[in-house]
Amino acid sequence: MNLATHLALAALCTAFTAAPAGAQTTKPKPGLWEYTMNLGGAASGEMAAAQDKMAAELAKMPPEQRKMVEAMMAKRGVGSAAGGATTIKACVTPESIEREDFSSGRADCKQVVASRTATTVVLKLTCDGPPPSTGEMTMTFQSATAYAMKMVSTTTANGKAVQTTMDGSGKWLGTDCGAVKPAKRPG
Repeated sequence: MNLATHLALAALCTAFTAAPAGAQTTKPKPGLWEYTMNLGGAASGEMAAAQDKMAAELAKMPPEQRKMVEAMMAKRGVGSAAGGATTIKACVTPESIEREDFSSGRADCKQVVASRTATTVVLKLTCDGPPPSTGEMTMTFQSATAYAMKMVSTTTANGKAVQTTMDGSGKWLGTDCGAVKPAKRPG
């Protein structure tokens, strides 16, 4: 499994990190959210190596170039956190919450709400690929501004099924999304 596949998986996770609407379900606040994700399972070693390589390349850059690259990443809402975690900022709209539409913009990915309680939402995820992948994500909301997430996904790499786990959290940063734009709906 390559870095692009892992980044696509991270983007997919980002796309599904707001709880669906419902009378009994905690609804997230619309606005700017920051997601922190830690990858585990078979893919974690490769992702950690890719992050280390990227950090080493950034360290070699002249200060102006490094600032420019970091600014481009920040503009896209992507950054790094302690312990090799990935952080992504996303703009969640009131409309996406009401429609239960948290698409990453990938037309090949679909979500189905498998179950929900007042504070927990379980989503079944399917992406046609390449490579195809399936998964289950459980989000537990502490409030409308914070949640914890666990995800298990399976994809195919080099003809073999590979399972990846991801632990994460989300926190609401405010109503203004600034330069971070909402994900576009596929189609």
